[in-house]
Amino acid sequence: MSRALGGKGLHFGVHATVDLRRWDGPTVVVVGEACAEVEALRVVGTRRATVVQLAHDGASISTVEHLFAALGAHRLSRGVRVVVEGPELPLLDGGSMEYCRAIAGLNVPPAPSLLRVARDGDVEVGASCFAFRVATETHVSVDVDFGDARIARLASWGGDALDFADRIASARTFALERDLPELARDRLAAYVPPESVVFVGEQIHAAGRPFAPDEPARHKLLDLIGDSFVYGGPAIGHVHAVRPGHAANHAAFQDALASGILVRGPIGGARP
Repeated sequence: MSRALGGKGLHFGVHATVDLRRWDGPTVVVVGEACAEVEALRVVGTRRATVVQLAHDGASISTVEHLFAALGAHRLSRGVRVVVEGPELPLLDGGSMEYCRAIAGLNVPPAPSLLRVARDGDVEVGASCFAFRVATETHVSVDVDFGDARIARLASWGGDALDFADRIASARTFALERDLPELARDRLAAYVPPESVVFVGEQIHAAGRPFAPDEPARHKLLDLIGDSFVYGGPAIGHVHAVRPGHAANHAAFQDALASGILVRGPIGGARP
């Protein structure tokens, strides 16, 4: 059983495909002849996206966070083979909706969580702060201040896969007006359908679905969930991030694992 998706990527503008296949084993990523379990992936880039490298031969893929958010929200650390053709994953709807629909069609049962908060602790990464608290359930929240009264600061998710698919997955990639010169210089977001990206300036430009004030915060939450999947997340416990971003997310999870705030491994008796 498999589900194939295709489209242009956000950063390279090259047509890419991702084939999600149900299989018996830990979730793996396949690029060409290289294959690696998610936990063996190495984060090698965090500029406006998460770039991972497969350990075996150096093959890498960009913009994995939206797919990883859908896999993480559905607790699919096992049972999915991700086959990618292209330098990055396709942007599709700008969030995780299409990935969630494809995953639902595979009918893969959720696996036990592989990450938990072992002790309360805070991690600071530059201007970003991450609070980890021990709990028996998953709760992830973000606080992002864009300095714009039209944009809500807070978004949260309580660990339910259906709630993620219904409420979080639809949050699209966005860019602020101050980012536009850099985006134009690097031709980022120049190749994708306008309905999959939101631009926030004096006017808010959102083709397709109407813009919601908390959509940027929900997208930051989506990215945080996706970035945590590289480490076995989302974690059992409470994780609250102030000013999250890809670079800060990965640095915080790596620090929390190294210091014992987070521990990785099957969690007996924890709710999936």
